[in-house]
Amino acid sequence: MSNTDDVHERPAWLLPAIVGGAVLILSVFFLYYYFGPTTGEILGTDPEASTSTHTIETTIGDLTFNVPVNYTRIPAQRSGGKQKEIALHALLMDLTPFTAEKKHLFDSNEADANVVHFRIHERGKTLPATRRLDSIYVRYFESATQATPENPLEHYTFVDTSGYRDQDLFVFWPEAGEPLLLMCFRETGVIVNPSCSRTLSLSDGTMLTYRYKRPYQTKWREIDNMLVALVRSWEAKANKAIGQMGSLDDTALDLDENSLEDVGSKDASLNSPVILTSAPK
Repeated sequence: MSNTDDVHERPAWLLPAIVGGAVLILSVFFLYYYFGPTTGEILGTDPEASTSTHTIETTIGDLTFNVPVNYTRIPAQRSGGKQKEIALHALLMDLTPFTAEKKHLFDSNEADANVVHFRIHERGKTLPATRRLDSIYVRYFESATQATPENPLEHYTFVDTSGYRDQDLFVFWPEAGEPLLLMCFRETGVIVNPSCSRTLSLSDGTMLTYRYKRPYQTKWREIDNMLVALVRSWEAKANKAIGQMGSLDDTALDLDENSLEDVGSKDASLNSPVILTSAPK
């Protein structure tokens, strides 16, 4: 007597269905990877301009602002309330907010692009401008051009061994308060469209940082005055009053790319020329 095993045949459609399902799943992943929204877009952390003209109330540091949405860049920052920073943009020279018709100008990264990017942010760890000049930058200066009545900006270049070697530092000394420091990249084989940046104090706990293309550096004073006036105009009335020249009270360069403690060679200080690092008499 023999035992006969039962033989079960798989349906003819099963294997093609498995292959087709795998291809479909891979196609969905492929399409999403190349054409779907990024994580930043889903969370609202990627830049996306808005044409809305309503305002949002937000507190950054110790100041509260009513910011028009068409100046903002990041969707997630339009919720208002307490925030660490808010990213903004406008067009020079009249600080025009975003419109759909001028989107190409806001997206431009050409050497002469007239878009200025700025952000209001918490103070964080900064040094007063005078202390930074005397304690940090003086060690890396290579050459110095003093200010004149025609050009009130002092101009400093840096030694090749420093982390600032591709930048120029422009310094303006007001009659009172800390100096204005403007750091500008030079065009190199790597830096095609250089820009200038400044970070300044709005209050004890709030800072303003702005950045624009270097061809506009000749209009440094006008741009600085206009940007500070624009941001001041957004301040809530409840804020403690700060003088119009508050922008010069406690200046610091934007150091997102360079730390204070490790910038270039320490030996550079041995060859630095004697330069003016305090307000002229």
